[in-house]
Amino acid sequence: HHFPNTDMQYRNISSLILLEKVNSLILDKGFITNNVDAVVIAEEPKIAPFITEMRSNIAKTLGIDIDSVSIKATTAEKLGSIGQKKGISAEAVVSIKSIVR
Repeated sequence: HHFPNTDMQYRNISSLILLEKVNSLILDKGFITNNVDAVVIAEEPKIAPFITEMRSNIAKTLGIDIDSVSIKATTAEKLGSIGQKKGISAEAVVSIKSIVR
């Protein structure tokens, strides 16, 4: 694992810093990010007002167009620990492509 939660240097680190590091890792392997599709599952806080800013920050960090970043928000319909407001979940799929040389 590249960023273990047991390593104190990653405690409270900005996710954009981790994203920069991951982007460097894939660039070093000869790939670039093609697009990002993410879903945030939470009862609270409501993230809809922040989605445009989040998309912009991710796109800027990865060096891709904002139209290549999709973020959606949903709830757990009051089911499970997320529905009981005990946590938040996020899932993302990222497509990468080989750098043409």
